[in-house]
Amino acid sequence: VRKQGTDKDAGEGVLNNLGYDLLANERRGDAIAIFKLAAETFPQSANAHDSLGEAYLGNGQRDLAMRHYETSLALDPKNAHAARVLADLKAAPAPGN
Repeated sequence: VRKQGTDKDAGEGVLNNLGYDLLANERRGDAIAIFKLAAETFPQSANAHDSLGEAYLGNGQRDLAMRHYETSLALDPKNAHAARVLADLKAAPAPGN
């Protein structure tokens, strides 16, 4: 269990917020770079991998999205968002198939 208010929480939160700001401004490549940094800096963070998966999915990079949603779910089996998105991705055929 992580204590709230730690430097780790603050740093991860700053990166996460910046990534979502970039996504909101249609800067997907920059958002992916920030979320990748967060996932590399905080590899045990389910949220960092979930956010990176979301950015990859929005960028049409389905396989990378699935990989990070799977990592997020492995780190936090109660992550309903990752479980739902993964189920949807696995149920839908990949584009071009």
